Amino acid sequence: MPKYRLLSLDELSNLEKEFIEYLVLNGITKDDWEQLKLNESEKTQEIIELFSDVVFEGIMRKAKYLVKIDKTSIYAFKCNESVIELATIETKSSELDFTTEKGQEQLRSNPPEDLKGFKAFKSYENTRETELFKMIQNGCSITDNQWYDALVKVI
Repeated sequence: MPKYRLLSLDELSNLEKEFIEYLVLNGITKDDWEQLKLNESEKTQEIIELFSDVVFEGIMRKAKYLVKIDKTSIYAFKCNESVIELATIETKSSELDFTTEKGQEQLRSNPPEDLKGFKAFKSYENTRETELFKMIQNGCSITDNQWYDALVKVI
């Protein structure tokens, strides 16, 4: 069972070069891999699971900021080593939709009067990488510092 999730076939095909390098680093030649695929499906599955974990672990370690935007709120996270910081804003305005470029522009130029924001800090309950992965699975996206910095200035 992978720590994160299995890479999809599309993801694997996009990472073909990296997967080949992974196999070589683990002493598996092209011929060995072909034989494993034909004769040892469980071993093949295990190798793909391990490679998937390596890929996702690397992505999560590099992630510094996450953002989740819905119609009426924006959640921006700064992912430190031992603590995650949240900056968020919310509105009850039904005329505004933060998921659109128009809504984001209106936020910058003419924010709604009922706009509320706050900042919070939280220690990770599990490993940093595992928690970030769960957040991504629940709708967050990896981003740069722009959303977080902008919300901190507004709050």
